[in-house]
Amino acid sequence: MFNNTLNKNLGPTRKFRPESYKANDQKAKDIIIPYLESNGHTIIDSKEDFGVDIKSEKGGNLYYTEVEMKNQWYDGSNFNNEANWNPQWTDLRIPYRKDKLLQVEREKNSFLNFYVFNREGTMAWRVKDSALKDADVKEANNKSRFSGIREGELFFHIPWQEAELVLFSKDI
Repeated sequence: MFNNTLNKNLGPTRKFRPESYKANDQKAKDIIIPYLESNGHTIIDSKEDFGVDIKSEKGGNLYYTEVEMKNQWYDGSNFNNEANWNPQWTDLRIPYRKDKLLQVEREKNSFLNFYVFNREGTMAWRVKDSALKDADVKEANNKSRFSGIREGELFFHIPWQEAELVLFSKDI
């Protein structure tokens, strides 16, 4: 069962920014699709429909994959850990508006994975649907006029230790 029992009124959400979408969405898809295929997935659909980014099949199971870029996380960061992950970032935040994808996953009896990529696409945190189901839902604590996060916008908060770090070669 879900720990996040908030009202389904999502409240305010980040304003859609076409330039950001154009710069990031296809880049992330171009990295994840070969990765999924190399791990036995057959891609069923990756056309943009503003639903889930990629639908695939593996071993008779249906998978939904959603990709996001976190451009504040980059290879040149100088944090002393494998992922160059800022230790002040205690969790990964997935916009709560993505809850609609969990609804699809439940209805189709399938699997949903989120991949949160660094700026260069050399690594990503993989967040399973089970982590989202158990996540706290709350506002971000670092709202500013520069972040694009609106007052009242909700996020799933997943401790980064509950995600899997996936490394990507430049060749994929």
